[in-house]
Amino acid sequence: MITTSTCPDYGSLTTSTSPPTPTTPPSPTTPTSPEDEGVDLDQVYEEVGLGPAQYWAWAAVALVGYIDYAQLTLLSVIMPTLRCEWDLTAEFEAGIAGAMYGSYAAAAMCLGKVGDVYGRRLVVSVSLVILIVATVGGAASHSKGLFLFFQIIAGACVGINWTATICYATEFAESKRRTTGVAISNLAAISAMVIVGAVALAVLNSLGRRWFEIIICLPVLPALGIVIWLPDSPRYLCVSGKKEEAVKAVRFMARLNKKTLSEDLELRCYEDEPLGSCWVLFSKEYLRSTASLSLLFFCTVFIGFGLIVYLPLMFRTDYCGFSKAAPTHETCSLLTQQDLLQMTAGVSLSLLAVVGTTFAANAIGRLNPLRLASGLQIIAVGFVFVCMDEMFKVIVAACAATLNIIISYMLWIIIPESYPTNLRSTAIGFINGWARIGGVFGTGSVYFWLYSQPTVILGMFMGASVLGFLTCFVFNQETKDVVMRDT
Repeated sequence: MITTSTCPDYGSLTTSTSPPTPTTPPSPTTPTSPEDEGVDLDQVYEEVGLGPAQYWAWAAVALVGYIDYAQLTLLSVIMPTLRCEWDLTAEFEAGIAGAMYGSYAAAAMCLGKVGDVYGRRLVVSVSLVILIVATVGGAASHSKGLFLFFQIIAGACVGINWTATICYATEFAESKRRTTGVAISNLAAISAMVIVGAVALAVLNSLGRRWFEIIICLPVLPALGIVIWLPDSPRYLCVSGKKEEAVKAVRFMARLNKKTLSEDLELRCYEDEPLGSCWVLFSKEYLRSTASLSLLFFCTVFIGFGLIVYLPLMFRTDYCGFSKAAPTHETCSLLTQQDLLQMTAGVSLSLLAVVGTTFAANAIGRLNPLRLASGLQIIAVGFVFVCMDEMFKVIVAACAATLNIIISYMLWIIIPESYPTNLRSTAIGFINGWARIGGVFGTGSVYFWLYSQPTVILGMFMGASVLGFLTCFVFNQETKDVVMRDT
């Protein structure tokens, strides 16, 4: 007898063969397939309800999201000080940024599978511990070579833990609430830019860049504590065949939410082995999604990371290395109050945009907001390219950065929804890795050509915007109504 069932967290058909039993037909009350055994995880999530369990998980997601963008913003903020401290050339500055984001990309692409094999919790915990060491080492560095080494380590850690964190954001609650976790991580990441700027303005000149680096990365500690305290993703545990651990995890969540689950709770779990290497992403089933999402995210991060570096530096011509004056303590200061106010205005706009996009994504789907933001980004970058008024150019560039954040946010929702749980971390890592390669080129091009060939940079931004917009129509899979167990 051939029994065929649909795997609740994967979506593929599993087939098993059992010997015929003609004399003893199964009783109607006897389970004849895994579909009849246990309770679906989404049903348990509904019973557990929304409460402290999800809030703590989302707090960890928010802290790691902050750490990701804080590392990026930190580098652009302290670069003028490093330029004065070690007499850096523009080429070496580009090398630091490129090495950091190159290690980020390599770690994400190569080690995303680790999260599918060993779990999200272990990956985030280990990478955060190493990130603490790298942060302290970078702050204590007295040579540019040693600083570069620790930046490479820090970049690799962020690449690994951000991949696993997105899995946490989408798997630690009901399928219908997955946008909440992704939204929180993005809101925290965006806020990091203002937080880093505010702390720089408050303590950088008084305490120095070494203590400034440590202060900025202090949220790593509570993030690590929360991740160690919380259980692993119940959805991952179910797919990994770890039924007892999955039951313990949902009971832990129920206790936090002051709910009581049945004593004889049986979860519907399936043991699906991780699906090989990254090459599986280019199988016939996933080729279109992988190729289009990788290219679109590459273009998005190329523009986004470039703009993050471009905006703070574009009008700061008093930085040593770009000034004919001899370097002084004053010319190496990073931000003025006016700079911070401009950053705050831009970040506030981005926060509102993410909140509004969340409602739109839940109401009308993912593709339409993605395509609209991509089209508007072309217009905004075009205005930056042709505009002659400096202040208007800053405003339009900030709008382009906001639209870029919306595109990136939509992709962080779509990518986890497009792959099964036992391939999700691998897919997120691979696509995120390609995106960070775009970040390497984006930040590197700004450091190389900002003052010598600014039109080259804007032309590259325009080309990437058009290519990303066209790619939005190659990827035509609407994932709004996808249930996580069915992907």
